[in-house]
Amino acid sequence: MIDQPDAYLGLDLPAARERAKADSMILRVIQPGMRYTMEYRDNRINVTLDGETVVKATIG
Repeated sequence: MIDQPDAYLGLDLPAARERAKADSMILRVIQPGMRYTMEYRDNRINVTLDGETVVKATIG
């Protein structure tokens, strides 16, 4: 698990998936306006993309 989600910023989606796997995290892509569950999971990283690049990353 990680405590610094900023390490995902700038990665493309395939690289973010590989990083999440290496970090033992579940990767969830959040798109603007998308509905998603709000339960907190400390083993999940939520990323927002601009095209294929991660521009925001949070744990939960």
